[in-house]
Amino acid sequence: IGYMYSDRKVYSQNDQVHVWGFLKTRDGSAVPKNASITLTSNVYGYDRPYESSPVEYLAVPISVTDQGFFTTQFSLPRVTMGSYAINLEWGEVAPMSRSISVEEYRKPVYTLDLTLDRRAVVVQDSVNFTAKAQYFDGTPVAGKKVNVGTDWDGGQSYVTAQDGTISGQIPIQYTDRRNVQAQMTEPGQVPASSSQWLQVFDSSVQIRADGKIKQDQIMVDIDTRRVDITDQDWDYIKNPRPNTEVSVHATQTWYEKIPMGESYDFIRKSVMKQYRYEEHIDTIYTNKVVTDGNGKASVSFPRPRKDAY
Repeated sequence: IGYMYSDRKVYSQNDQVHVWGFLKTRDGSAVPKNASITLTSNVYGYDRPYESSPVEYLAVPISVTDQGFFTTQFSLPRVTMGSYAINLEWGEVAPMSRSISVEEYRKPVYTLDLTLDRRAVVVQDSVNFTAKAQYFDGTPVAGKKVNVGTDWDGGQSYVTAQDGTISGQIPIQYTDRRNVQAQMTEPGQVPASSSQWLQVFDSSVQIRADGKIKQDQIMVDIDTRRVDITDQDWDYIKNPRPNTEVSVHATQTWYEKIPMGESYDFIRKSVMKQYRYEEHIDTIYTNKVVTDGNGKASVSFPRPRKDAY
């Protein structure tokens, strides 16, 4: 298992490709010291619908550190435009692969720089943005449309002022990590774009619960944290939230085996009983607890059924 990255997804012919990553075995044994990075055709690429097996174009030996880290670089060989795969391999094992494409590079007419007034928000809040468009010599781009949106909506169109800037506010409606993007599109030109990641929390309080079963007792450890969207280190939930009332509601799911009759198995030449399985979800524990000065609490209760989860 591990991770592998390249410095970008799109390259021009004869470009230099930088690759790095981390590798670890599932059983904790030593990672292989000698491996290789290969460049092959991408059998799943849209430009090679009839290719049954990848074509290897180069193989670069790499060394993996004792901690499992690796890094290398290579120049693209003489390949045509299309889709390719960077693979990590040792022996007959190829645990990781990353797709790249080789395309003709066209420089955008403009540059676009997007900034957000914060990097984290709570859902139903808003984030303010500014963006500046300019030519590559630094001259502002005035009177041009810029679309600003997120990966959960189509965005809204703005027109740049004389200094090439736009500003606005985006309401946040969904949780998780979101991408805010600004884009300028001109007919026949390469779009100019800029994006920023935004972390969205569902509440100003985060609750973590860790449950385990021991000797037919279910034990749950609770940890409450305060969300601090102003943290400069992006560690937004590092501070505990003490003296917090938490409602605990536990359910168990199990399946009842219900006879449905019989059928004849012509291969085994025997009568087979038929069953259906009906799902049941039962409430087994409800309570309220208050966390201590470190934002922690714990509860325990009996496990009613061993065949449930």
